[in-house]
Amino acid sequence: MSFPVTVQFLGLDASDALHAKIDEYAQRLSKFADDIRSCRVVISVDRHPHHKGDRYRVNIHLSVGGQEIQAGDSHATDPRHEDPYVAVADAFHVARRCVEDYARRHRAATRPARGAANPT
Repeated sequence: MSFPVTVQFLGLDASDALHAKIDEYAQRLSKFADDIRSCRVVISVDRHPHHKGDRYRVNIHLSVGGQEIQAGDSHATDPRHEDPYVAVADAFHVARRCVEDYARRHRAATRPARGAANPT
């Protein structure tokens, strides 16, 4: 199922190629939870003068089944995040784990209790 994906670039120029990659990663999340309603991705530049290059921060906000899931960039000091594609891939890896956890909890909540009488 398809859902809207919005991408916001803060402190850097918008990139169609990066936007397409983000959309691809976001749509893959629907394999793990079919009730994703929207995805908002914010990419910002973390400028520090003592680094050789700028590092990118990626924050993902998902609306799933009436709940909000936020997956942030927890590796802002990782030198690999001087490449925005690596920062996006890492953030979506975290988001996937969060969506998998949500789906696991949702399945457990809707599963009949052990020992309950079978209604059929």
